[in-house]
Amino acid sequence: MKLYPARETDTLGVSSELLCEALRKNGVDAHYCPTFDDMKNFLLKQDINGDLLITMSGSGNIHEFGDYLLSKE
Repeated sequence: MKLYPARETDTLGVSSELLCEALRKNGVDAHYCPTFDDMKNFLLKQDINGDLLITMSGSGNIHEFGDYLLSKE
């Protein structure tokens, strides 16, 4: 998802994609999902029966993802 500034007026060129790329370069298994549909599809592919998914609130509309995930088939 897109980075949203809190009080900052300039992201200094930082983006979610750049953060994901930097994490990968450092050996982290990171994934960039720009939309709710992308996140949902990624999670469904990774899901193992009995998994627990915890969502967190943040800037932007990410707080809506839990309800979105539960409401879509």
